[in-house]
Amino acid sequence: MKKGFTLIELLVVVLIIGILSAIALPQYTKAVEKARASEAMIIMRSIADANKRYHMANGTYATLLSDLDIDVPGSEVGDELQRRATKYFEYGCKSYSTENQIAVAQRLPSDTNYALAIDWDGLWWCKGYSAEGVKNCKMLGATNATATDVLYEIKH
Repeated sequence: MKKGFTLIELLVVVLIIGILSAIALPQYTKAVEKARASEAMIIMRSIADANKRYHMANGTYATLLSDLDIDVPGSEVGDELQRRATKYFEYGCKSYSTENQIAVAQRLPSDTNYALAIDWDGLWWCKGYSAEGVKNCKMLGATNATATDVLYEIKH
């Protein structure tokens, strides 16, 4: 009797591996993105808290990270708001377009995914720049996230 696997047995194994990977890979990707966003939210909370301390001392919110009493990780981005960038996010203490945001994080690559923000009332926001960005906003708890380029409140 010959030893080995038949073609049918090999096809069944390949099919099972394919099904498992089709289920597991999206879940893994979602878990990784959620972990990256959680890290960004921790850094944003630090920026927002430092910006509130700055506001109590100066009567206005800071627009530059260098004005705050914390060290934000990453390398400096050469723009007028002195943002700092890590591998996955770019952090700042002011939005380019919205005045009431005191901590922001833009998912890199810029303008292709989503941005997170905390406003001066302590509300969290997510803005999706693509269908994938809106999906990530939903994953993070954004309410009514259905279209791109709209701010959604995050139930944090």
